[in-house]
Amino acid sequence: ANIGLADHATAIRDHLFMHDLKEVVLVAHSYAGCILSDLLGQGESRIAHAVYFDALVPGDSQGLASFVPDEVRAGMQQAANANELLPVRPKEAWGDMWGLSGELADFAEPRLVPHPPRTFLDSVTGDPFARGMPRTFIKAARNPNPLFKKFRADIAAREDFTVVDIDGHHDVMVIDGQLTADTLVAVSG
Repeated sequence: ANIGLADHATAIRDHLFMHDLKEVVLVAHSYAGCILSDLLGQGESRIAHAVYFDALVPGDSQGLASFVPDEVRAGMQQAANANELLPVRPKEAWGDMWGLSGELADFAEPRLVPHPPRTFLDSVTGDPFARGMPRTFIKAARNPNPLFKKFRADIAAREDFTVVDIDGHHDVMVIDGQLTADTLVAVSG
């Protein structure tokens, strides 16, 4: 429960280094947008194109907790203080939240695990938008979450991002792998 955003960013940075990966198109989905922003904020030069796939797009000193209501943030903080993990959301909610129901929910269930709250509470270090580079925001058009709709609207007004819509729900990569692959190939140029 003591794992934070920097730990997740370090794991990705170490992977890029250990495998000597360069000119990487790094795709981040959902919370992982925080990890991508943290890597960019710290100047990770192995990333050539940042793709935020229906993801959070925090700037310097922002993290997931920056975008949730106070009572949600307080619950995260309480779990962190107690060194507890945040439980997986109830399976009954996955259809509306992520587009996962039936066999897809059954597939996802053993892969979803409780989450360390510090990863949600920690903030990005440095300005992830300082370096000139290709950035893409892919919006899952069927995701009803207003936060992701707001990110799409805000990013569409920026000149340093390309915005692409994909006809799917938040977890479209589980629902339609071919559509996801085709979209990622198209944005990677």
